[in-house]
Amino acid sequence: MVYDASNVSRQIRGGLMTQAIHAGKYGVGIRWTSRYDYERGGKLNVHEHDFYQIIYFIDGKGEFYCGGAAYPLAPGTLFFIRPCVRHGFITYGNTKVKTLDLKFEIADSELRAATSEVQAYQTGDLSEMKACLEKIRREGMYKPLFYKELAEAALIQLLYALVRHDSQAGVKERDVQPAPSRYSGQSSHPSASGEALASRDEPLEAVHRLERYIREHYAEELSLEAIAELLSYSKNYLSHSFKAHYGSTFTRYLRNIRIERAKELIVYSGLSLKQISEEVGFKTVHHFSRVFKETEGINPGEWKLREHDGIRKDVLFDR
Repeated sequence: MVYDASNVSRQIRGGLMTQAIHAGKYGVGIRWTSRYDYERGGKLNVHEHDFYQIIYFIDGKGEFYCGGAAYPLAPGTLFFIRPCVRHGFITYGNTKVKTLDLKFEIADSELRAATSEVQAYQTGDLSEMKACLEKIRREGMYKPLFYKELAEAALIQLLYALVRHDSQAGVKERDVQPAPSRYSGQSSHPSASGEALASRDEPLEAVHRLERYIREHYAEELSLEAIAELLSYSKNYLSHSFKAHYGSTFTRYLRNIRIERAKELIVYSGLSLKQISEEVGFKTVHHFSRVFKETEGINPGEWKLREHDGIRKDVLFDR
């Protein structure tokens, strides 16, 4: 399959998609978003346009051309494309190329300046940017109350996260080791009086360590008591600090992480619901289905059908 960008460009010049976008209250304007599957051998013809574009590659292999340079196309890579920069890609291998695609404008001068040095080719941990792209697409597809405002807010988050990620590229992150107990000669569990002596930023450190542990081990059988012991905090202290910072209990936060990961697997993997439930940490598919419906309002099978109906569906934002 060949995605003919020149034809789309003609449609854009002749129709609604090229009407001037009046940036929303956040200084950005979203034109279009989509989730695309390119068949084996598919390609995006080299072209350019007068708006920004982000393409995130969920799966597939190939070569991406942007601004006179060629880059490897692989799962988890993202391309930030500025206006009037020629770009396109070819695919190879036996897998489909799956993308999240967003076209937008930046009217805010501060945000334009912040993104002016961002490199086109991005790799590494892009999970935050991917989540923002997914949120924008869902808001545009279903158009609930305040969908444009929430989508634009997600775009702002995406762009600043991209700037931060780009600025840290090439800098090796320090290995995070469990912090030694601050209370030499005492139990590794801080007492009530010991907690009072802790620095002001200790609660923030504690919740960040807990949140990181949940994200890295969500598929395992987890208990707050066991994690608290591992991280050298009391269970009550960790529970109180986490809820105060995130507004959620440990159990609810873990459940939401598991459901979000399950949604990704439902859309992007070929696993059965039983396999997915095991992959994200549920003991039975029945428990998984019940929790999924409590969270999303529909069961996993219905959610899968709804999401797959959105693949290759161009989502325009009203202007």
